[in-house]
Amino acid sequence: MRRLVNGAFAVVAQAPRMSTVASISTPRVVLLEGEHAEELRRLAHGEDDDTPSGPAFARLRQAGLADDGLGWDDPAIEDRLRTLGAGYAWHAWDCPDREALSALNRRMHARRKMSLFEYGQTAVLPECGVARCWELTRRIGTRKKVLIIGDDDLLAPVLAKMGHAVTVIDIDEVLVDFIARCAREERIKLDARVLDVLAPLPPSMVGAFDVVLTDPMSYERCLVAFLSRATSALRPGGAVFTCVHPLARRVFERVARQLPVDVEDVMYELSVYYYQGFVENWYRSDLYLLRRTAGPDPYPPGDTIPLGDIIEGQLHDRLHSFADVKASPFHKPSVEDVVLAVADFERSMGAEEFASRHSYETDRYAHEYRALANGGHLALSYDKERGIVAWDLYPYTPRWEGALVQAFQAHIRAAGFVDFNSYAPDLAIPPVLPRRKPAPKKKKPVRKKR
Repeated sequence: MRRLVNGAFAVVAQAPRMSTVASISTPRVVLLEGEHAEELRRLAHGEDDDTPSGPAFARLRQAGLADDGLGWDDPAIEDRLRTLGAGYAWHAWDCPDREALSALNRRMHARRKMSLFEYGQTAVLPECGVARCWELTRRIGTRKKVLIIGDDDLLAPVLAKMGHAVTVIDIDEVLVDFIARCAREERIKLDARVLDVLAPLPPSMVGAFDVVLTDPMSYERCLVAFLSRATSALRPGGAVFTCVHPLARRVFERVARQLPVDVEDVMYELSVYYYQGFVENWYRSDLYLLRRTAGPDPYPPGDTIPLGDIIEGQLHDRLHSFADVKASPFHKPSVEDVVLAVADFERSMGAEEFASRHSYETDRYAHEYRALANGGHLALSYDKERGIVAWDLYPYTPRWEGALVQAFQAHIRAAGFVDFNSYAPDLAIPPVLPRRKPAPKKKKPVRKKR
């Protein structure tokens, strides 16, 4: 087989962007123009040696990143995925054949060796993919008709192995061909079709499935679009399993109200992902179980969904950005350092973004407050004694938070930096329960001396 060598992977992009081919084993990197994207996709998935080769293969072979006469499996990437997923096997601890199913999914991810930049493909770790399939099976039952809408997580063969009749649809023709080829190699029966979720749903698929599994981007309109197709494909009372970004939990409350579904359960942060290049990813997603109820779908199955409805939006409503910055030992910053960092932040964002400024200092603390023109604020406090800066930036955006972090890194040598995003009500401290009075101690009987 002609393919990328063991340990090599590709991030494929269309022109004018460049595709990247790199390796987890060596520092070699090759950039390829967008015109080579299709050939690179075939090389990443593997093609027969007798297929005519192209210029991309010649360049990659010269760099030691591609060759022919290779087997399909990639033990180097399998080992990397096994290491990344070792801490998450417990997510499906009671699943029969958990190890064999994880090995199957791991083999497929290692064979694929690529992701598509334009489709935002970020795959789930095999152990968590098996956990997702197991939750579906143990809650809904075996031998169900399952539809997967989009499957860069490569879960169709896993569900088929669990005994389901699986149909998978995806816009990516090369991915669909790859899934079908893997199924044939593993002697697994499934139905893989090229179908754009924006296109009208074929009449034969309307109301035909017991369960639908999907993992769209967590923008409100994108979720509504994908889940509308999911509910159209369901029989009455059928179930949908969908993944949702934790920052979009409030957004999903609105989404659920637009759909003919009841939210039956949520499995928080069940899925863990890996980045392009088979490296650890901080991202987690919740798995929602929805039950089909009576009512119309937001997008009728015969209508075309506008492209803008799935690519535009944001993950969340207005969040707060909270952070604690602890200075390195023996490098406690001065109040002047903190003031300079805030001033740098203001300059980087532009004076027109700030409505008013206020500063206040006591023997122990220095406070800086900035009212933002968008109705938000930056509230910052510096503990002089402990050398810790704490801030609340509202509303959170990656651009504003990134600029603030960069400004403080330039002025404070930090030993610890902890930041997180949240809705303010989620930080409410529960009332302190009154202390119970300790039970009176029993007095020991005093023995009288005779």
